[in-house]
Amino acid sequence: MEDRVPKEPGGSGRKRRVQFDFSQRSVEHLEYLRKITDAASWAEVVRRALGLYEVFVEHRNSGGSVIFRDSSGAEREILLLEGWDP
Repeated sequence: MEDRVPKEPGGSGRKRRVQFDFSQRSVEHLEYLRKITDAASWAEVVRRALGLYEVFVEHRNSGGSVIFRDSSGAEREILLLEGWDP
């Protein structure tokens, strides 16, 4: 497993502007997630998603699995999102 991206002491460090092209459907997903999570921006949604995805991938790469349990107690393993395009 590769080393994690090192965190800079004292916070997130310098910001760097990046640009992405999204389909209309992906933009709709971003806006939906922004609203239901009270995120301040689409960038905040993407940052949160990136952090969650990093934890997910590292856990899977170390041999773990991710299990979702619904309110009835039924469990389902979540696989990597390869090829997923909302």
